[in-house]
Amino acid sequence: MPAMPRFNFRILLGFLKIIGVLLFMWILMRIDRVALLEVLRHANLFMIAAAFVIVILSYLTKAARWHLLVRLCGASPTFHQSWRLYNVGVFLALITPAKLGELGRAAYLRGRGMHAGTALTLSITDRLADAAAITCIAMWAVALLFGSMWALIGLVGVGIASLILWALSGKMAAVQWLSFLKMLRTPAMITYIMLWTTLSWTLYFVWTILIARSIGIDLSALLLVAALTIAGIVALLPIAPSGLGTRDAALLTLLLPFGLASGQIVAFSLLIFLMIFLSGIPGFFYWIQGTG
Repeated sequence: MPAMPRFNFRILLGFLKIIGVLLFMWILMRIDRVALLEVLRHANLFMIAAAFVIVILSYLTKAARWHLLVRLCGASPTFHQSWRLYNVGVFLALITPAKLGELGRAAYLRGRGMHAGTALTLSITDRLADAAAITCIAMWAVALLFGSMWALIGLVGVGIASLILWALSGKMAAVQWLSFLKMLRTPAMITYIMLWTTLSWTLYFVWTILIARSIGIDLSALLLVAALTIAGIVALLPIAPSGLGTRDAALLTLLLPFGLASGQIVAFSLLIFLMIFLSGIPGFFYWIQGTG
């Protein structure tokens, strides 16, 4: 009997990413491409440059949070090493669906002697901090855009999930290689993590709003934050590289009712994508060089 062909997960992921590219091409075919180019041509370059500086600052705050977590596990990297490793994670997130490449930081820590389970849990904890923040913002965004009933349902679900995670973290902390969770659960450490996370997300929204203003999008900042939050969650779907296509579709759905032209919205989404791509270049070089 002939052997069954082996399932290649990488090929599947590559195929899924093509879906987002095809979606983006479909969107381009349906909008006024001349208007899109005109919007990009008249973009305020000073604002775009300022936005790029702010996105780097947001990475610095996330690298500081990562540095704090790594040191909590008993490691003693310099901040420069943590900065390099964080940027490697940014690069790997660009080339993997749903930013799963960020977990690649765990492999580097394991290579430097950290227990594999500790390193992986550390990377997941870092992602959960962002997930908690964006979930809270998303509840507000859903209430603003779709009504308070949907937000209330989501809030109940989040509350239950949070209680389960808190209980699990207490039990997991009893495991020797997860003992850092005991320190992570202290009020002081929770406060530090929340402060760095809040600052990083504040900078993220300042960055994206600056991009919007650079191409003449003058909707209220609160409305843009709500739309960007929902679009950012949709962009995590593992069918596109860095949200290409999915972010565009989400922003078109959310912002067209407010009178913006489709070319302007796609230009906004495209500039976000390009800046995310450019901000991943340092991580690419750190990845090649190693993070020591």
